[in-house]
Amino acid sequence: MTPAPALADQTNPALNDLFRALQVTTSAKAKDIESKIWSLWVVHDSNPDATGMMRLGMQMMQANQLTEAGRVFSRLIDIEPDFAEAWNKRATIRYMLGNHDGSKADIVEVLEREPRHFGALSGLAMIHMQNGNLKGALNAYEAALQVNPFMINAQHMIDALKRKLQGQAL
Repeated sequence: MTPAPALADQTNPALNDLFRALQVTTSAKAKDIESKIWSLWVVHDSNPDATGMMRLGMQMMQANQLTEAGRVFSRLIDIEPDFAEAWNKRATIRYMLGNHDGSKADIVEVLEREPRHFGALSGLAMIHMQNGNLKGALNAYEAALQVNPFMINAQHMIDALKRKLQGQAL
C-alpha cells in the first residue's frame, strides 16, 4: 500500500504533530517548531506552480513591491482557492497598504481553512487595535496564544490590553 501524499499547506498531515509539539515544548525548541509550521504552510505539495507563485510573491514582499505581490497572491487564490497561506499573504499585503477591511476579509478566509493560523489571528488582533476594538484585539491575541503559547509579542499585547480594559467588562 502506498502512503497517501501530503496535501497542500494547512492540510499537510505533519502539521497536527507540530501543533501538538508546540503545546508541550520548551521555549528553546518553539522557534524551530514554528519555523517548520511556516515552511509547510508556504508549500503546495500537489501544485509546484502554486509553490513557485508563493515564493515569487514572498520575494516581492521582501523587495517592498507590495502591489505586485498582492497581484501574485490574488492570482494564486484564483488558481488554488483553498491555499490558506495565499490568503494570509494577501491579507498581510492589504494590511501593509492600509486596506484593513480587505485584510480582515482575507483573514476570515485563512481561518476558515486553517483555524490554527496564529499569524492570521495576530493580524486580526492588529486590525482590531487599529479600529479601536480592544476587546476584539484581546480575544484574537488570546486565540493566537492558545495555538502558539510562545508568541511573546502576543503575551505582551494581552497584558497591555488587559491593563487598558481594566475596569471595563470583558
